[in-house]
Amino acid sequence: MLSEMWLRLHGSNAVICVVWADLWISRVAQSGFLNTVINENAKERAAEAVSLFENVETTD
Repeated sequence: MLSEMWLRLHGSNAVICVVWADLWISRVAQSGFLNTVINENAKERAAEAVSLFENVETTD
């Protein structure tokens, strides 16, 4: 998977950036600027980023 390879190259800073961006999108969605679908997508992407980071940590 491309995102997993990217995380291997860039490490924890990449995860922090992805999670921060997704949390920001989620926050904007909660404030009413975006719809609920985008909010749910942001939560899923943040969970995926954390999962990928955990996989990278255990395989290194």
